[in-house]
Amino acid sequence: LWPDLPGRIATDWHNAPRSSINTKDSTAVAGTILVGTDVQFDIRGVDFVWIADELRLRETESNRAALSAALIAYEEGVMDMLLLDHLNLDDFRSVGLALDEVTSDLKTTGGESDLVLFLERLQEAIHRDSRWPNE
Repeated sequence: LWPDLPGRIATDWHNAPRSSINTKDSTAVAGTILVGTDVQFDIRGVDFVWIADELRLRETESNRAALSAALIAYEEGVMDMLLLDHLNLDDFRSVGLALDEVTSDLKTTGGESDLVLFLERLQEAIHRDSRWPNE
């Protein structure tokens, strides 16, 4: 629908102030644009809306933004944990638990894809974060 959308989203995301990441204004924040609309589009074969559904994160705006940020980081080959810094404790844990589950499922069904390898790195970083419960 919009041929320049992936590039514009990456630009908008990187230019967005961290305090605005959790906004509901989908034109201002790339994270919300990615999975906050009903429009599906692929970047390197990654269907962002499908991933969001698969992780069951549609209920929480901050979760959608965090997931989108992670997928943009995957697309750009960048690992920047600052992208998850805006999450409150409950949202952070729910993102971590959902990532654990979907990474396991994707690994079982599809093997070691680039996306699975990225999600595993993201899992490791989340599990090292002080907000993750040490049980």
